[in-house]
Amino acid sequence: MLKKILAQGIVWFIFFSSLVLLVAITTIKEAEKQLHKNLEEALLTRVQGSAAGLRDRFALEKQSALAWSRDKSVQNNTLLLLNVASSPTLLTINPAQFYFRNFFSSQLAQGKFDNYLIINKEHLVLASKNNSEIGTYSIFRDNPKLTDNSWSGNTVIIIPTIKFNEDNSEKRSHIFVLSPIMADDSPVALMVFDYEYDSLMSSLDLHGQIGKSGKTQVFDQQGNLISKATYSKVSITNDLMASTPYWLLSDWLHKNDTPSPIPLTISGQNPLMKRSGINMQGYQNHRGTTVIGTWLWDEALNLGLLTEMDKNEAYLVLIRQAQVILIATAVIIGLILLITLLIFHGKYRNLKSQAKLESLVQERTAQLEIETNNAIQANREKSQFLANMSHELRTPMHAILSFSALAQKKTDDPQQITEFVQHIRNSAIRLLSLINDLLDISRLESGKAKINFDENDLTTLIENAINEVSGLMMDHKITLNFDNSKRIECVLDSKMISQVLINLLSNAIKFSPVNSTIDLNIKQTSKHFNNKQQDIIEITLIDQGLGIPKDEVQKIFDKFVQSSKTRSGAGGTGLGLPISKQIIDLHHGQIWAESPPPGRQTGTAIHVVLPVLQDILDQVGITNIDEAIESHKKWVHLIDELFEKENTDIDIPSSVMIDHNSCSLGQWIHSKRIASDNLPQLNELHQKFHFLVAECVAYYRISNYAEAREKQNELHIASDGIIHILEDIRLELADTAN
Repeated sequence: MLKKILAQGIVWFIFFSSLVLLVAITTIKEAEKQLHKNLEEALLTRVQGSAAGLRDRFALEKQSALAWSRDKSVQNNTLLLLNVASSPTLLTINPAQFYFRNFFSSQLAQGKFDNYLIINKEHLVLASKNNSEIGTYSIFRDNPKLTDNSWSGNTVIIIPTIKFNEDNSEKRSHIFVLSPIMADDSPVALMVFDYEYDSLMSSLDLHGQIGKSGKTQVFDQQGNLISKATYSKVSITNDLMASTPYWLLSDWLHKNDTPSPIPLTISGQNPLMKRSGINMQGYQNHRGTTVIGTWLWDEALNLGLLTEMDKNEAYLVLIRQAQVILIATAVIIGLILLITLLIFHGKYRNLKSQAKLESLVQERTAQLEIETNNAIQANREKSQFLANMSHELRTPMHAILSFSALAQKKTDDPQQITEFVQHIRNSAIRLLSLINDLLDISRLESGKAKINFDENDLTTLIENAINEVSGLMMDHKITLNFDNSKRIECVLDSKMISQVLINLLSNAIKFSPVNSTIDLNIKQTSKHFNNKQQDIIEITLIDQGLGIPKDEVQKIFDKFVQSSKTRSGAGGTGLGLPISKQIIDLHHGQIWAESPPPGRQTGTAIHVVLPVLQDILDQVGITNIDEAIESHKKWVHLIDELFEKENTDIDIPSSVMIDHNSCSLGQWIHSKRIASDNLPQLNELHQKFHFLVAECVAYYRISNYAEAREKQNELHIASDGIIHILEDIRLELADTAN
């Protein structure tokens, strides 16, 4: 039977794992299709947006040039220059030159254009920012048709033109804006503004950016790049391409081997033939890089536009998505394995129980009904546990799948993809938390949990726990009432009690309606508790939730049990309260529920009672003479550690300052667990020891360190006497045994 169950588990594991892998592969293929579509849309959007941006920018510059040319002062000063046009010297020193330079000084300083010219109908330069150009002929003299439209009274833009620098060292793209200067409603001169393309269009270049490598380029009818191309320094240094960034969209990279005519790339040929297009399979661009791209020819601009992106970079997003999906797949398969093991373990336990019942059926006939009911209840609890665990595991699994799907759609936003990966990681952390709950309850039940008592401020622990669940409170819009003005010092394991507080607060928040209030109260009082009068701390947490049926109030602290009113609400494994109860039991305290609380119709109150003084040295209790000796040595060591530094603000734990009859050794002496004539002497010496501790503390607090050290030496002498008596008692007990 065991082999059969094991075989079934393996078959189911293989089946579901294969199904998950199939879904993952299908998802990656769908992601590839979606990425292809998104990239295509992004490229088209960028190139069309850049074209629209160019048109808008040209229109803006024409509007500015028209306004300047219609300025009355500009017109009047132009007439002054026209009157002395025949003399370059008079033109240069004419006051109108200073007017124009002052008029355009701010635009020149801001880099709105590189130069301005005022030319007459003979194309003679009447005004310029450069004195060397005044009285010379402009470049339009060689091609006067470029100015015909402007002489007709229109403001025009001459499309980008490649020209060399003054030293012929580098080609640059220039744009000219021409606007007529009128006199008596007739053009008498032209105002020319000279823009360098990269300066004019730098802001628009950013609109064409896709990722790190994708950029929109602009080129003319000959395939010359108007916008500045970007080459790697390595390519230029190795003489692979010309150092000038204004190069042809050609297939030839090496500047010395360029044939004539130069064959254009696919992205250069099509636009020049007035064809728009897109290539997503990949092609070699003018830089020799494999890219994907789209292109168009804009008739209004008489320019071509090209947006390209490195193919490797474009599909890097798909690789990252595949990694995310594979990680999620591995996590899910791991969860399937865990669930399979849990189911197999449950079935295995059932088999063992059934075998044991069959072997004892005749001997335990009277108890058969009880044990059968117990088995049914155990099965019900296991089934409920598996259902709860399935729900709790499925929730982060859904989150992993959902954020993986979202990551597929955000291909052009690596930052958001990183955020989705972080959400997936958080879900994996949630899964780890569920596993930790299982390990905690197992460790507590097996008695292997290690408890570390220490002096703590309970109020601070509560504040820290509230901070831990503050995000959950915000999500549920919960208001928490807690008076943190009360500072309560006590001895406990801070890590364990913090876990209890977080468990109780989380439950109260999850099972409270939206916009409700939770009350958390603490107080210190003295009561008869654990068979003796002592100081205790009472913690009460009251919510406004649905409450717990009366017949279920005592069961909610059992493993895997949840109230029938909340079982299908906020989820959970049913381990939080059992873990909390185990921890409170280790602290010799009590925890119970009350629903509804007194004076209320709904809601639940959780009460926790803890002793203020946990005996640091008596976690198990002294039962023999060896434990008594060891207990006293640890106690003396604790006191030595407290007095190690000379500090007037020394903080003495309450467990050190308690009455000698209340400490572990004192309780053992007065419990009369042994009979010995040495007990009166031991009790007397033990009282003296406690008196010396009190004196030592007092001297430290008034900074009398000399007296404090002296009392500490006396304290050690008394301690040695106590241990000597205990050794004598050990010998007496040995003789009695013989």
